[in-house]
Amino acid sequence: MVVFQPSMGATMSALNVVFVYGTLKRGLYNSKYLQTAGATLIGEAKTSTKLPMITDEYYVPYLLKAPGVGKKIKGEVYAVNNEVMDKLDELEGVPTYYTRERVPIEGLELVGASQKHSDKLLQHLDLVMPWVYMMPEERVTEHHLAQEFMHNYEPAQHFKNYVPRSHRATTHVSMTLKQNNLVHTSLGLPPLGTPKSTSHFASH
Repeated sequence: MVVFQPSMGATMSALNVVFVYGTLKRGLYNSKYLQTAGATLIGEAKTSTKLPMITDEYYVPYLLKAPGVGKKIKGEVYAVNNEVMDKLDELEGVPTYYTRERVPIEGLELVGASQKHSDKLLQHLDLVMPWVYMMPEERVTEHHLAQEFMHNYEPAQHFKNYVPRSHRATTHVSMTLKQNNLVHTSLGLPPLGTPKSTSHFASH
């Protein structure tokens, strides 16, 4: 078990490694979940397996469980403890909205405090592939697979096009996740639907 001493959080009795590719990345709309929870950024990498990543009408990114189709996905790798891992599962609606799967990565570039523990981290990641959230295979349709695939969820397009849950139609699939508000408040964030400025990105 790898134990290191990040200044931002998580001295871990149990180390979970998560690969994020969308709105949880640094500076994007949902990065506050990881920041508030004390997750530790290990570095940047890409999947060594090709996977299809698409966005919907609200520019919500989805990684589809269809290995071998699509592109190698760029993202960030974080270390989180078991409590945060459980909260992320709830936030992502596991196992119905998303499923959590292991994914092999390559080209890991360590950042910050992680560089001081590079040998142990790289040894650990050789043994344990990071977790990633993706759309369950049973929800993947021909319509999804016919869309243009992305390899990187770009910040510029995110800030231009992304619509948070509080501004989406109530019929959107993400709005059916009853546990979202519980997770939102458990991470120290205001309840969904709390009045805010007219900007979608007032929290940034």
